[in-house]
Amino acid sequence: MSNNSPSKQQVDLVIPAYRSFPEMVVPRQKITEGYRRLVEARVVNAATYTDLEFCFNEGYREARANIRAVNYEITKLEKHIAQLKSRLLIDEYVPFLKETKLKDSNATKDAFFQQNEDYVGSLDRLNFLQAVSQMFEDNVKVFERTCAYMKKEINLVLRSGVDPNKYIR
Repeated sequence: MSNNSPSKQQVDLVIPAYRSFPEMVVPRQKITEGYRRLVEARVVNAATYTDLEFCFNEGYREARANIRAVNYEITKLEKHIAQLKSRLLIDEYVPFLKETKLKDSNATKDAFFQQNEDYVGSLDRLNFLQAVSQMFEDNVKVFERTCAYMKKEINLVLRSGVDPNKYIR
């Protein structure tokens, strides 16, 4: 499948660029294929088990790789936020206190940070990336549970004494 084909564009997740962070394209082809085939797990049999398990394991591996990539971006963004917060505290917070004649407190600091667009935008980006990471964690759980279900179904068939080659649901 070429990178410009319509089907690839439909399943990739594109995380837009933000400040110094470039656009991130997260592949989802194998995850999408796994989700498309989830209904087949309900009627798994000896003939379809290995193919389905392979498909779900590929989706699992892709989701885990995506979690690692997104979590790396989260780590870089957390570092950016800490540096931004440090710069704001050192360079701008003391003059802000003098100008407004407010006392230093956690509430004042929070209000000060919330007025900075870069800080608020970075927090929004962080929350977005955490939601994306959680989405991939959920994909991992779906594939783990589906494979566990299929394994139980196949074990039931094998223990039943019915010839799995003749097993029809």
